[in-house]
Amino acid sequence: MILDDYEYSRANKAEERKLATLFRYTSTHRNLSIITSYQVFFSIPSVARKCASIFLLYKPRSKQDLTMISNRVGMEIDDIQEIFRNICTNRFDSLLIDHTPDTPAPLRKNVFQKIEMAGSDSDSDSDSD
Repeated sequence: MILDDYEYSRANKAEERKLATLFRYTSTHRNLSIITSYQVFFSIPSVARKCASIFLLYKPRSKQDLTMISNRVGMEIDDIQEIFRNICTNRFDSLLIDHTPDTPAPLRKNVFQKIEMAGSDSDSDSDSD
């Protein structure tokens, strides 16, 4: 299911309950994947943000917005700034953050290119014998 720029701010209480049921119950118990697309990160309903396991981000214009977004998606601000400064440098580059359990690539550039961060868990896999 795809929700594209759903105007959540105008939803009445009944619509809010239905949306919460959709994200909290229906998606997990009825094997439904939900994609929500918004131009502005802060327009995403909180129930959608809290239930999301994957975020696809484009660099915001405001440093303050980037700080708040990093907090909401579970990343350190220094890490997300480094990625946008050194890896996702093109205006149209995106950062995908995947919190799915056992994902092979928790961070990706433009959906498919795995990003390796210094000090990540994958670095500790090397033998030190």
